[in-house]
Amino acid sequence: MATIAGLIWYSLGSVIWEGWSPLPYSLAYNIIYIGPEMLMTVIIISIPAVKNALKRIKKEANS
Repeated sequence: MATIAGLIWYSLGSVIWEGWSPLPYSLAYNIIYIGPEMLMTVIIISIPAVKNALKRIKKEANS
């Protein structure tokens, strides 16, 4: 959805890097922005204390 929104936004005339069309620019922007965020989220969720806390929260929510 972020790529589609970027494609629409950049197609409407927002500033993009010279020589880029809206779709590749939107894909590159999202990979640069969302990629590191996704990696950090996976690392944090993999920490045992965080993993256990999420399991407890899920168990309590299902009770």
